[in-house]
Amino acid sequence: MCCKSVKRLEYPSFSISLALLFLTPLLDHQICEAFGANRYPFPEEVGRQRQMHAEVTTRLRELKTTIEAGDLHKQGVLTTVAQNLEAWSLLVRKEKAVYNTLNKMNMDFTRKVLVAEAWVPALSCARVQEALRLAAAQSEAQVTTVMQPLSPAHQQPPTYFQTNKFTLCFQTIVDAYGVANYREVGGHRACIGVRC
Repeated sequence: MCCKSVKRLEYPSFSISLALLFLTPLLDHQICEAFGANRYPFPEEVGRQRQMHAEVTTRLRELKTTIEAGDLHKQGVLTTVAQNLEAWSLLVRKEKAVYNTLNKMNMDFTRKVLVAEAWVPALSCARVQEALRLAAAQSEAQVTTVMQPLSPAHQQPPTYFQTNKFTLCFQTIVDAYGVANYREVGGHRACIGVRC
């Protein structure tokens, strides 16, 4: 444990001694109330004082032991976390991605399946079906994954511009100003011509 992280707390304390015994409870209570202090009984017999001292010492020892055990446990947990932090971060990112995707799906209660709609370029349909088949085989799912094309009249598809590493950055700039309508010419080719 680092000694810089340990703070010593000091609390002011005071003792009140009065000669007049009949005024002691009243004045004692009023003075403590004025200073917002706690009152603790202090017996007059020496034997009772020693017993109280022993009880307080025992409680302090127990508290110190508890704090030390807590610090050791905290140190062990933090050491374990530090060793596994990268793996846990990756696991959390994967789980968040899975739940984010699941939240975008609709539940079909009649067939007890999740239904997702997505646009896929016609050239990539075979790759997507193969990826779905592999994912179902690897997860050992009991339900098969089905990719079913929707009718073209269902919705107007977005414009898809096939890009490569070079043209992607220009298409991203063009898309920043607005996505093209269906069957509109891609602006990244003109953008490349203007910028080069």
